[in-house]
Amino acid sequence: MQKHNEQMLKNGVKLVGEMLLPGTSLLLDEKIRPGMAHAAIGILARVVLGVPGLLLVAANSYTQSTTGTSLIDHLRQRSSKAPRDVSLADKVAADVESLISRLRQRSSKDPRDVSLADKVAADVAGGLTYDEIRAGIVEDIEDLYHEATTGKTPKQDTQ
Repeated sequence: MQKHNEQMLKNGVKLVGEMLLPGTSLLLDEKIRPGMAHAAIGILARVVLGVPGLLLVAANSYTQSTTGTSLIDHLRQRSSKAPRDVSLADKVAADVESLISRLRQRSSKDPRDVSLADKVAADVAGGLTYDEIRAGIVEDIEDLYHEATTGKTPKQDTQ
């Protein structure tokens, strides 16, 4: 009984922490990389999508901390036990996937739209390797340099 109460208290602290900074649950579990990635993506989601984006990232972090699976996987597992009509869980999972996709697209569209730290955090969370992240950043720098020296983006030059 005492162990159950301790776990409830820990989960309560995690939930409050998530409202302050997404990724807090994972950081409290000593999962530094995923916690920092959730924090960076949460901040980026707040800037790009507002409070709903921030809440989705916080919910994913909390779910990952308390269940060991991401929010998308958790919702899919629950919906697979339910009848196969389109459920609320499927819709939420699709919305979360869409959010992650939009964040990745946003961070790769224009390097001026996001900070370098946010871009790296989003790429790490997306599973990119150091070399892939580095190559993307180098490409962004080349595009910005070309734009600054010619007044056109490389894409405008080819049109």
